[in-house]
Amino acid sequence: MSKSLTLLGNILFGLVAVVVGGGLLALTVLPPVLRYQTYVVLSGSMEPAIRTGSVIVATAVDPKMLQVGDVITFLTPDGQENITHRIVGIHGDAQGHVSFITKGDANGVEDQNEIRFDHLAGKVTLTIPYVGYFFKFIGSPSMRMLFIVIPGLLLLGSWLWEVWKPRPKPHVPAEEVPPGMAPAAAAAPSLALSEQRKMDVGVAADAAALPIRQ
Repeated sequence: MSKSLTLLGNILFGLVAVVVGGGLLALTVLPPVLRYQTYVVLSGSMEPAIRTGSVIVATAVDPKMLQVGDVITFLTPDGQENITHRIVGIHGDAQGHVSFITKGDANGVEDQNEIRFDHLAGKVTLTIPYVGYFFKFIGSPSMRMLFIVIPGLLLLGSWLWEVWKPRPKPHVPAEEVPPGMAPAAAAAPSLALSEQRKMDVGVAADAAALPIRQ
């Protein structure tokens, strides 16, 4: 029973590790490779659709494919901040350029500046609630030390210990001598003792027989 519980615990731990590791990989390493970006939402301007502390995934799309109602992520005119708001209007000119009017769901007014994309636009396709708090938490240097550097040092120390730890000496079993293969020197005392016993028995028999001859 205990072995079954241990096996089940190992399987569950492995599944959790795979899910957590895969999620962290998808949110941190894969975005540049697969042409999507992840952002942490720090304000409540899009609530209740997107909660504060959520992680959003924005994929690159052609701006002409965007429609009213889509949620997009864009830079402010000064390039200092990323904003995630909903498209509430689309304007176009004779040259085919498209600009977007945006507004936060929780805001009472539209954004002041229209948004234009020179190349690709970031359309929000996935929202993961509350995960952003974790990324914000580990974003400080002290938390990076706690979650990355220290576990790395522990793994390195464990590997070095496995390489350099003392190895127990192998046990050499004593050589067994098969029956009947004892050295002659060891058999000699036994043979002498046997002859002595024969002599003793012979004397005793002769002495006991003497009265019968009478």
